[in-house]
Amino acid sequence: MNTLPGADSAQNASANRRRWLIIGLIALAVLILLLVFAPVVLMLLCIPAFIVALIALITGGLRWARIRNRRVAGGLVGGTFVLFIIAAVVFSTSLPASTTDSITVSEESTPTISAEPELASFVGEACDADHLIMTQGADTLYCDDDGQGEFVWFTAADHDAAEAEAQKVAAEQAAAEKEAAEKAAAEKEAADKAAAEEAAQKAAAEKAAADKAAEEKAAADQAAQAESERRAEAEAERQAAREREAAPAPVPARAPEPAQAPASANYANCSEARAAGAAPVYRGDPGYSKKLDRDGDGVGCE
Repeated sequence: MNTLPGADSAQNASANRRRWLIIGLIALAVLILLLVFAPVVLMLLCIPAFIVALIALITGGLRWARIRNRRVAGGLVGGTFVLFIIAAVVFSTSLPASTTDSITVSEESTPTISAEPELASFVGEACDADHLIMTQGADTLYCDDDGQGEFVWFTAADHDAAEAEAQKVAAEQAAAEKEAAEKAAAEKEAADKAAAEEAAQKAAAEKAAADKAAEEKAAADQAAQAESERRAEAEAERQAAREREAAPAPVPARAPEPAQAPASANYANCSEARAAGAAPVYRGDPGYSKKLDRDGDGVGCE
């Protein structure tokens, strides 16, 4: 039995419609689930779908995306846009409502934190670190050290008082340190001056003692030199005296022989002999006689 071609085409078209209908229902169910439970995910999926549909609308279709013409692309653009808006609205309604009077904790430019409790209820409570600030309306709390190593919330008045006290203590400590440093510097300067004066006095005393010792030594050396010279002179004099005593008496130089007196010359005295030019008269010479040589040394009338 043969079937007609028109009947086969109708059956294929009916099967395709059923398949796309099922796919569409499944997609619609997924979109509803995402819209209810994960609107953010749906918003993220709508963005690339919107971009692809917009490109297909401009280019006239995208084969790889199964968008065959601008009519389908336009429908997808409008559908993804509307779906994105619906997801955004659902997401915004799911957020908790914010209070008009919020509490803000900041460290310079930190994000705000909203909470219901009153700001005063946090006074004395532990906080994370120094310099944190919590504000609520016109009230402000400060996270400061409580003096025992813990950080707690303080009111603005307590914070200002603690800051003023800390500045006062720091100023007093700085003044005390400055005074102590100046006192130590003055004491050191006085000690250095006294040490310098003592050293100068000691040096002057040592120099005076050295000069005196040098003068005494020079005087002693001079006296010793003079004594040595005196002793040398005395010794030289004694040596000369000894040499004079030990040396024999010098023999008088013999006078030139006078003219030969006559062999029979005879002088009554030395005056006569001198007058005759015979003095002195030596033993053996004419005219010599013992009366002329009184000391008996062999020379008369010397």
